[in-house]
Amino acid sequence: MLELFGIRLGVVLVTRFILATIFWHVDNSPKGVQQRIGFFAFAVSTTFYTCAKAIQECYIFMRETDYNAYRRSLYIFAHSIISIPSLIVLSIFFAAITFWMVGVVGLASGLHGFLFFFFTIVASFWAGSSLVTFHSGVVSHIMFGFIVVVTILAYFVLFNGFIISRNRIHLYWIWFHYISLVKYSYEAVLQNEFDKPTKSFVKGVQMFDKTPFETTPTTVKLKLLQI
Repeated sequence: MLELFGIRLGVVLVTRFILATIFWHVDNSPKGVQQRIGFFAFAVSTTFYTCAKAIQECYIFMRETDYNAYRRSLYIFAHSIISIPSLIVLSIFFAAITFWMVGVVGLASGLHGFLFFFFTIVASFWAGSSLVTFHSGVVSHIMFGFIVVVTILAYFVLFNGFIISRNRIHLYWIWFHYISLVKYSYEAVLQNEFDKPTKSFVKGVQMFDKTPFETTPTTVKLKLLQI
């Protein structure tokens, strides 16, 4: 158990350090906004994939249930509860590394925004861990369990709203969008970051980015803004 936690902590530290260096102090320009959205989508998704390692505990579960030590439902419930402290530790490292290094502004650009971001990450880890625990209790074969969990998480990432927007998802697949656990964490961090009616992420000549006027000289853009 301790070795598994050490592996997960190492994965979290390395992954968040890489993300923090790639998205170092992202600005508030339109391009920076796109980079922030990409960071949130990848960061939230990896929290769920990190939890996939917990399915290795299926060996312990199979051994105990063979001797009728406890029911499957009790194992799933107990594991979901006792895993919370370790998930809080992982979330602290996750949030502490990425929040200020990336330049996440949050609701209030301070403690309030950080706490919202932190608890969203805790919820993501907990949801992913509970999902993996559920599958480890249902699927007895470990390799098959890995395949099922990774596949389901891939579907969750596909339908979370980043790769393809909700309006572009066909009606017969829209249900997958709403059962995606990644969707809710992803939208929560976006709300935390961008739900500010008084804040503008497009200023001055930046409004011409990705338009036919993008290559126009800055002096001409300034004159157009004055019209």
